[in-house]
Amino acid sequence: MPGGTWRDNPDKCILFDNGAYNIKYGTTATEGDPKTMFNAIGKDRSTLSFFVGNEVLEKLNKGQTNLTLTFPLVRGLLHDSDIETMIWKKIFSSFGKKKKVDEKTSCFCLTTPPVLPDIVLERYGEMVFEDFGFDAFFKTSGQSMLCEFAKDYFKDDEIDDECQLILDSGFSFTYAVPIFGGMPIKHASTRIDIGGKLMTNLLTEIISYKEYNLTGETLLVNDIKEHLCYVSTEFDNDLEKCKNKDTEILKEYVLPDYNTTKKGYPRDFDPMRQSAEQIITMGNSRFTVPEVLFNPSNINIHQAGIPEMISQCINKCPEAMENLLYRNIIITGGNANFTGFAERCELEMIGDESIQHPTGFKPDSADLRIFLTPNPEFNTWHGLQMFTKRDDFEDYVVTKQEYEDEGVRAFRRYNL
Repeated sequence: MPGGTWRDNPDKCILFDNGAYNIKYGTTATEGDPKTMFNAIGKDRSTLSFFVGNEVLEKLNKGQTNLTLTFPLVRGLLHDSDIETMIWKKIFSSFGKKKKVDEKTSCFCLTTPPVLPDIVLERYGEMVFEDFGFDAFFKTSGQSMLCEFAKDYFKDDEIDDECQLILDSGFSFTYAVPIFGGMPIKHASTRIDIGGKLMTNLLTEIISYKEYNLTGETLLVNDIKEHLCYVSTEFDNDLEKCKNKDTEILKEYVLPDYNTTKKGYPRDFDPMRQSAEQIITMGNSRFTVPEVLFNPSNINIHQAGIPEMISQCINKCPEAMENLLYRNIIITGGNANFTGFAERCELEMIGDESIQHPTGFKPDSADLRIFLTPNPEFNTWHGLQMFTKRDDFEDYVVTKQEYEDEGVRAFRRYNL
């Protein structure tokens, strides 16, 4: 017989790392990496049919391009809770009969941005307790959970247990969040409005202007970006190579025709090759697109680049923490998968003549250590799973009764 509350089923906590592009999900008992669900719905402009989550990806991968995509999270925050509810229901139904979610005896665990407006937090509470009827709710920032994972993964590298700085570059934003004692220092958290979505849109504009109109082909352009873009550690030198048609930089991407090939693929550039396929040639856009992470002014966004943002974030913290934060910078998020990302961060923090900031952003007296987590898109979820197995996990959980008594104030008792 199932227990009466979530405490009787601690191994059945439902864990969502609720990203704006993908939701990573599983349970406390999940082995290996979590499953993913595309966090969007698609509407067929011809038949007006709706597709939810991974159904959208299936349609797009089959060449169906007349879909209007709607994301429930806009600029990193919950914008349309009705759509998010549809996607969550799709996930719960995917668990199957043997692992069917019993909300009344389960705890729902969710990652969110480090700073949430009360109105968003209140809506999450309504969704979890009123719409789905869960017995308990654990809400936390993704950056705090990433720390939980990193402290275990990098324990042999003597990462500091108390003080870390999380650099999280994802779909909507790039955050720098200082952590002390497992808690984010929210007033010092710093954000720039550049993430994977902006870079995909920028690459779409470039390709559509120069070669083929790929407007609306978000997933295809995203695949081109993920396969061929990189962060340059010698920006001016790479620009010069492109001018000279250096085949080390130039690459090709073969577009799918959705008859013989359902998926595009990259290949080396060969000026002598005769080909009937539709080809996109990628030159300096391979590195000028990710460059906006470090120099947003290149596209008229007047914000700090990543290294300067890190420095601004640390300057908001107590001076006694400065050296510890510079020594324990942890990089995560989907954009950390770009080749050269961590190396460029280190170069700009220290200072190097090969990039645009030769003097560096860290004080001379501070040591610098940067840790890049493997599989950055899944590590926050793994940290969340680890946290739910802690002896004190119950102290951070809000029960349905507490929510009914205190409302949104119940979520403010702790600072995760």
